Amino acid sequence: MFTNRPNSDETEDDLLAFQRDFLASGSKPATTVIKKRKSDEVPVAIHTNDKDIVKIDDDELEELNKKPKIQSPFERNDEKDVTYAEKSTSSTTCENANKEDEDMETQMDEHDTHITAVLSKIEERNMDQMPITFPTFRTSAFPSVFLRADKNVDSANKNTNEFSPRKSIFARQFKNKSLRDYGMDDRKKNNEAVIVEACPLKPLPEAISINKLKELYPKSRIVSGDGLSQKPSQFSSNECQKIHDENIEKISTMSETEILAEKDKLIHELNPTLVKFLQNRSVSKHITKEENFLKDLAKQVVEDTSVDREDEISSGDQQMDTENDGNMDEFTTKEKFVNMDIVETEKLAWMEMIPEKHRNKPKISSRFDFDGNILDDNINIPSHIGLHHHGDEPDLPGYNLQELFILSRSNFTQQRVFAMTLVGKILAKAKAGEYVKDTSEPVLKNLLESGILFLLRWSLDEQSETLLQASVSALHSLLCPSNHTEELSELKFLSNRGCETMKLNPNVGIKQDDTDYEIAEKDVIAGLIKMKILQRIRYILEVCRPSPVTINHCLDILIRICKHSIKSSVEIFECPRLVSFIIKFLIPVVKDSGDKPGNSFKYPFPKAIRLLRMLCIAGRHLTSRLLNDHKDVQALIVRYVANDQDENYSETEQEVLKLWIVCCSYGFLCDLFSELFQIIVLQIQSCTTMLSSCNKNGDSEFNERSLKKCGLILKLCSVVFSSTKIENTSQCEEIGQQNEVIMSIATDIFQSNQLSNSVSLLLITTDFLTSYLEMQSNDSKYSSVNLASYSERLSDNVLPSIYKCIQLLKFENLVGDQISEKIPSLPEIDVGLTNSEDLMKFQLLSSYLQCCVTICRINKNCCQAPVFQSTITHIVENYQWMLSSDGCGSNYYMKARIYCLYWSVNLYQLVVTNYGKNFTQHGHFFYIAAFRCFTQLGSGDEHLMHCLLSYVIFHPDLIRNALNPTTVLTQSMASMDVSKSLSAIASDPDSTISLAVSSLSSIRSTYISSLYVDPKILSESRDRIHKKVDNIATFLLRSDENESSVPADWSFIPLLQIYDQSISRGELLGGSLTHISNSLLYLCLLEYSCEECLASVSVTAKIVRLMCVFLAGNDIFLTSNVKKCLMFLFSHYCDLKSLQLLDFSCPIPGISSFYDFYISLLEQYEGVSYGDELFSAVVLLPLHQLNNGINDIKKALWSDRRDILRILSLPISKLLIPVSWYLYPVENDVFMIRSYVSALAQGYCSALRCPVPYLMAIHHTAQFLFNDEVDVSLESRKEIYHGVMKIKQDEIRKHILLYISPKDGITGFQFSSEMAVDRKRTIAFLSV
Repeated sequence: MFTNRPNSDETEDDLLAFQRDFLASGSKPATTVIKKRKSDEVPVAIHTNDKDIVKIDDDELEELNKKPKIQSPFERNDEKDVTYAEKSTSSTTCENANKEDEDMETQMDEHDTHITAVLSKIEERNMDQMPITFPTFRTSAFPSVFLRADKNVDSANKNTNEFSPRKSIFARQFKNKSLRDYGMDDRKKNNEAVIVEACPLKPLPEAISINKLKELYPKSRIVSGDGLSQKPSQFSSNECQKIHDENIEKISTMSETEILAEKDKLIHELNPTLVKFLQNRSVSKHITKEENFLKDLAKQVVEDTSVDREDEISSGDQQMDTENDGNMDEFTTKEKFVNMDIVETEKLAWMEMIPEKHRNKPKISSRFDFDGNILDDNINIPSHIGLHHHGDEPDLPGYNLQELFILSRSNFTQQRVFAMTLVGKILAKAKAGEYVKDTSEPVLKNLLESGILFLLRWSLDEQSETLLQASVSALHSLLCPSNHTEELSELKFLSNRGCETMKLNPNVGIKQDDTDYEIAEKDVIAGLIKMKILQRIRYILEVCRPSPVTINHCLDILIRICKHSIKSSVEIFECPRLVSFIIKFLIPVVKDSGDKPGNSFKYPFPKAIRLLRMLCIAGRHLTSRLLNDHKDVQALIVRYVANDQDENYSETEQEVLKLWIVCCSYGFLCDLFSELFQIIVLQIQSCTTMLSSCNKNGDSEFNERSLKKCGLILKLCSVVFSSTKIENTSQCEEIGQQNEVIMSIATDIFQSNQLSNSVSLLLITTDFLTSYLEMQSNDSKYSSVNLASYSERLSDNVLPSIYKCIQLLKFENLVGDQISEKIPSLPEIDVGLTNSEDLMKFQLLSSYLQCCVTICRINKNCCQAPVFQSTITHIVENYQWMLSSDGCGSNYYMKARIYCLYWSVNLYQLVVTNYGKNFTQHGHFFYIAAFRCFTQLGSGDEHLMHCLLSYVIFHPDLIRNALNPTTVLTQSMASMDVSKSLSAIASDPDSTISLAVSSLSSIRSTYISSLYVDPKILSESRDRIHKKVDNIATFLLRSDENESSVPADWSFIPLLQIYDQSISRGELLGGSLTHISNSLLYLCLLEYSCEECLASVSVTAKIVRLMCVFLAGNDIFLTSNVKKCLMFLFSHYCDLKSLQLLDFSCPIPGISSFYDFYISLLEQYEGVSYGDELFSAVVLLPLHQLNNGINDIKKALWSDRRDILRILSLPISKLLIPVSWYLYPVENDVFMIRSYVSALAQGYCSALRCPVPYLMAIHHTAQFLFNDEVDVSLESRKEIYHGVMKIKQDEIRKHILLYISPKDGITGFQFSSEMAVDRKRTIAFLSV
């Protein structure tokens, strides 16, 4: 019974069941394996069925186990007849035999078919006896080109037998060329046998002797001696020659019949394949005469060598000479090349020599070298350096931006890497401002407009690791700030409000339907996020695993995106697997986790922890999610704080402490501080011991790592103490004692060495002292009596030592800004010329002053301490330069200067208020400081601004000390007579000052309501400053483009707001008159007592803002107090010093077009002025001749609205400026002279009703006609003269023709009774 074969649909269980059934049935197998050993004479078993028996000897088994034999196609065809059963049986037998004697590893090694198994069995060819020859030196750098039109090849092809197989062009070329053509020497020179290829052997004549045969066949054509490689080469040659001589001697004794018989015998005995192979070795050479066969054969061997090759070499040299000429138009070919019948000179143009530089040729664009520097036009650089190219300007070295863009999209990776690397260097230098002076247009702006952002984003999708690194580096250069900015940012973190960071977003509206290009044009970071830059960075970090430099660049890019906005930080946090990968692989929690599989880095990346810190700074909600979703963050803090690390983890240790400080600023992880309190105290004590030992020994070499760590731990303690209520007061006291010890040591070190590390440590200890005092004052557990005594002890013992350090500080007045390119779509923090040392010194001074203010507020009796009086005097004597308009600057990192002014003003106010009048002489300085500080405070400082506005700027005592009772204001008010109704006020000018001082509370209310701040923003600022951790939502401050929160002319804001209300609503709200009156009173106080406060506002802007009062309401300017203040202010702004700066043609802040503004002023004057003298003087003020670009304004009055001239009845004596400013220089505009003549002729102005316009018209018309210095044409003068003669009023014509000069009086000018001779001559000439 036969068993069925298994089917394809049966499973493994079915096969096992089939096996059990077969074994249980006891059936015999179809085949039997018999193994025969060498010692056995008979097989072990013999099956009855012979056709199924497979017998394998051990020798055969060994052969099967060896490497497979390479079979010929004939052998493979013979084996096709083997049946499938026989093959399977054989393989089964071999397998069973191997299993008995060999283990599994040996079997796998022997039967392994992997490429490594094949390569391991390759044997190197024995080259010991092979001669080694050097290549032949050639005159050309390229191999010779074999021509298709070869006469020898063509002739050989034609003479070939038609029945012989046709050979390819390459085979015929290869045959006709010698070894020398391929860079090898001929074998004749190495005494090797020359293999002569000939036609099949012909019968030899009997008359040929042995000598003739040896001459014709000097060496054997068959025996070469290849099998004698183990012997020396000379031996092989001798043996071959001996065999050849014996064959020649034997052939010479044989007849032709015997030779042919032996030939037939060899043909029949040898393998037909071998005979065919030997016959095919010869090349068919058909010779016309067979009797000359041997002669021609010898000639081919001897002469077919160097003649043709020498011709080819000479032709190659001539070709090279032609190429070196650099003139491709004369390039010709002597022979026909393959597919190159036509010479394309355009494609060969790149081989031409670089033309000489054209000196007078205009430069297309700036060119850069390999380092990103702009090359000078006159620089001479050799062409082999690599800076010359083949673009529009091949004679100039370097690459321009357009060429770099083309190279960046090249098909060659090396060119793209080069372009990206150079673009990155250019971006870095452009952001640093190195091209501002060398280029007419900003480089960075042009790059962004050209689409560099998209180019960099596309390059990040490349697979090449080198190109990927270059692209990431270029994007890093575009987005990330400089190292100097990062250094300042880390130093600012050590200050009292170091967690606060400015947003870096452009604050532009982005619509949902905006394209990627439109978004990137408005906001670069938002455009990159839209282009999925976060997912690509995640892929680069997770999959590509780049170098550490590239990883740091990627982390810097992510940090810059975090600083953009809270939304961008959320995008980073929610990017799939990005934060988890960074925490798991770039910040290992377990030490030396770099040895673990999957992590190729030994040490963590500090910038990865900085990224987590920036995510926490972005918002309270993100911090909570980070700590809840990633439990390794807390373990990370414990590892690096609790355990001692080596120097390689120093930066990582500091970053972990900074991350913990930010978390504690929100109130998170404060319980961890209690758990690690003992460890923290031990670390502080160890640092204290180290500092004290170094201080005693006079050693200036400190452990910088320990100092920085101790400083950060103290800052952590100050944050924890000010953020939460500590239940165990003994912990606070213990830390406080250690802080005082460190502070005393740090002051001693600073006074002796003035080291930068001691400055930072002194700053942190002072901040800790302030936080410790605020904690005790706000906590009811501490006794007020003990707190008062403690504050007195600090004032008497601790603060004087810090004050000595303050006296040693030397600041550099760096008020200028560093020149750099600013892009609106990519804002950056302006660092200016700030250096790290100045920043630390200002932060130390600010921290010291804040500590002084805190002590004075806790214990007012401490205001009498000498240290505070000395501090105030020191500030006044050494920091006058900070009161200048640029002394504080708009630099974000130099806000410490403004904080110094803020705390110094508060200290002065506390000391003066609670101690006495000993410092009233410094009131002027501190009031200007308060005003300057209020102007310079920016985002995040809204609470400080509110405190200044509420308690300092309008404080009566401070203003009384700042104002001088005998000011210029008194003299000015006494000399002016406004009207009869104001005679009482004019006789007592001090009453105005008294009124302003007595109205300070009302003035303060006016400005508080005008400078409205959103209560939400104000409360957020107050919570951050007072460290109310439960209410802090974010430390990422809103962006103000590095500007202050209020403008420099904030004292004019009430006037502008009322003007806007009157324009928009058409009427005034209640209380508008009070606001205007209070604002004008305060401006009078500022201008005549503290003129420096408004020095940054231009005179033109001040006058325009005062003009808004006339436009606000109908008759509000007629109010007595308002009119009085306006006259004082206008008279002050129109003095001789201010008039030199008056220019209405320059841009005015808040006014888009002064012409439109002046038209509104004319309309208001025409409607409600009633000929008011002050209003008339203000209308005439912009018409003076020294004002540049006033023709449009004068035309508006003299041509468009000339009716207003009738009511301009202002006397000449009431003008705000001298009348000569309206008369000189003389008018030379023909249109204006026509307008003057037309207004006089039509009676719009007369001498008695409107003397000022009448004088202007008469003066300029007469000077236009009779003054030879006026540059006008004769035709224009004739035209004006005929117009004057057409005036019907004889008096007007008389005034024009007889006018002499201006003069005090009713009319304002004098004229002669008779006409001068020269004028008569001129009139006669003009009358023609």
